[in-house]
Amino acid sequence: MLVGQSKHPDTNFEISDYSIKEHLSADCKAKARTRIKGCEVVIVICGEYTNLAAGVSAELAIAKEESVPNFLLWGRSGKACVRPTSAAATDKIYEWTWDTLKNLSMPQDDPQAETRKVLFSPDENRPAVDAAYLEQYKFYLGLVDSISERRHKANSFFLNINTGICALLGYFFSKDTTPELRSLFWLIPVAGIFLSYFWYRLVRSYRDLNSAKFRIIHLIEERLPLAPYKAEWVELGQGKDSSRYTPFTHIEIVFLTVLIFKISAIRVICGQAK
Repeated sequence: MLVGQSKHPDTNFEISDYSIKEHLSADCKAKARTRIKGCEVVIVICGEYTNLAAGVSAELAIAKEESVPNFLLWGRSGKACVRPTSAAATDKIYEWTWDTLKNLSMPQDDPQAETRKVLFSPDENRPAVDAAYLEQYKFYLGLVDSISERRHKANSFFLNINTGICALLGYFFSKDTTPELRSLFWLIPVAGIFLSYFWYRLVRSYRDLNSAKFRIIHLIEERLPLAPYKAEWVELGQGKDSSRYTPFTHIEIVFLTVLIFKISAIRVICGQAK
């Protein structure tokens, strides 16, 4: 019934049945943990004997350990429903209504909830660790590397142009420059300012694109046994602690800002020289 409700056009959620349906073993718990870590919310449907269901209790305990949002649903209308043994006494059993599902199934404080919904297709028959996830993960990492290569090539291109502009400035300052050419001197710093601004915008674009790609990588890693990129990002302070790691984009932006101001100063000097 819950799966059917998730297919309603007015829903803001999708349901996958990851409940333990086999003998409760260490391997079974490990598979359940992998699945639960990839969930946005864990819903526990309570019945008259839920306190005797070891699998349900284990699933809820894993959700709590992994800090996955969860809530309990009153699964038997007109009958007394009980909590699983791993639930706290303060865990409320919510009435199974349309409003309850829509309000509780999609956490409002999760900025990646919609992205996760688009990224993963609901498939109840997928194994806990799907080989397809790993292959697509490897392919996606290759795309990230190609973006980084394009970014470095773009930086080299603009750096070479600005080097050429500096060479032209040196030539115009030389004694051999004719008066006619000196009258065009102001055009060089103006061109440098425009090029540097376009370079700055390109750096920002690559930064936003890379940030989005790594957020997708972190989401994919939620479905894998290990999350090396996410762990690395946490270890580096998530870019918030400059003593541990300073993102390269920050250095690029500082460099370009200084470059733009420097070329602007040259433009002012040119105007005064005229």
